[in-house]
Amino acid sequence: MMRSATLFFLLSSAVLAQAAAVSVKGPVFPGLRMTLATDPRVREFVAAAIGTNVAEDLSGLLPYSVVLENSTAHTLYAYTLRLTFVDPNGQSGGHNRQYFNLDGTSNGAEIAPGTARLVTPTSSMAPSRKWAGQGTSSSTGRRSADVSAVTDRLRAQVAVVVAIDLIVFDTGLVVGPDEGNTLSYLRGYLTGEREAASLVTNSLKKGASISAVSRDLERVAGELAAASTFYDTARGSQFRRFLGLTRSSGDSLMKEVDRVLGKPPFEFHR
Repeated sequence: MMRSATLFFLLSSAVLAQAAAVSVKGPVFPGLRMTLATDPRVREFVAAAIGTNVAEDLSGLLPYSVVLENSTAHTLYAYTLRLTFVDPNGQSGGHNRQYFNLDGTSNGAEIAPGTARLVTPTSSMAPSRKWAGQGTSSSTGRRSADVSAVTDRLRAQVAVVVAIDLIVFDTGLVVGPDEGNTLSYLRGYLTGEREAASLVTNSLKKGASISAVSRDLERVAGELAAASTFYDTARGSQFRRFLGLTRSSGDSLMKEVDRVLGKPPFEFHR
């Protein structure tokens, strides 16, 4: 009861502090529902998702956050929160925050059937128990200084549109307009991991040392460091990830190579 009262106070304060007029878009798909986080209908869920992490900095993002509920028969592997806004001078801008899990094992970002997550511009959170239950939350994303910077930026706008711009199901089905072009990042993520894994295994088959493989990964990662597209940025992140594995002890590198090259390609479709 105390936590709900505290959250109610923070929600009220957040709404009062919010300068922008906020509207919500989509997604339109059977079994999916998106509700603004300040809506009284999801107050208990928001309280459970935040858990013991109730804080002024996070509450400031709630007017620009949503509860995304999945009542379909499939898991949501990826989703993008897209905010578009207009400042007092009439200049438009945007903020994308993508959450995804394409790795097979849970990283906490996916939304299983019959569950929901509180999706904010900096983190994605879910209750550790029932919606109205007690306890801490599970979260993925950034907090701290990033939260304050994004909150200040959003509060300076005169109008903000909150949208779930992209959803990818475990079947590869893609839903949403993808105005932020974040699907290209996912494509690059998958392409990059196979490229990096293939580089490792092909080089080792030719007798290259781990040091030589590491140099090759570092070279490609460097070439992609100045990438101007989401696709190549994601590819570069995978080469850096495999580069890190070459410097770790044990067999983690080859286990990851085998995992990546042994799984069937993930195909996106509409």
